[in-house]
Amino acid sequence: MVTFADRVSHAADRHTQRYPTVAGVLADRDDLIAVGYYDGKRIVVQDSEALAAWLGTENLDAELVRSDKWARQ
Repeated sequence: MVTFADRVSHAADRHTQRYPTVAGVLADRDDLIAVGYYDGKRIVVQDSEALAAWLGTENLDAELVRSDKWARQ
């Protein structure tokens, strides 16, 4: 796994397969911002500005893997 996109893809795969993991976070719902969703086949980015800000990049496309796992809405 090289990029953040790789990490999200692997996490989504583990989640859908119910693969056990110790990597987890507890957070209050009010502290979270939805930036997209996983539709079962790909990760759909809905708020690219918020995601880019969180990643600390101005060029989100350079951060995401260009594959069929990612889509923009």
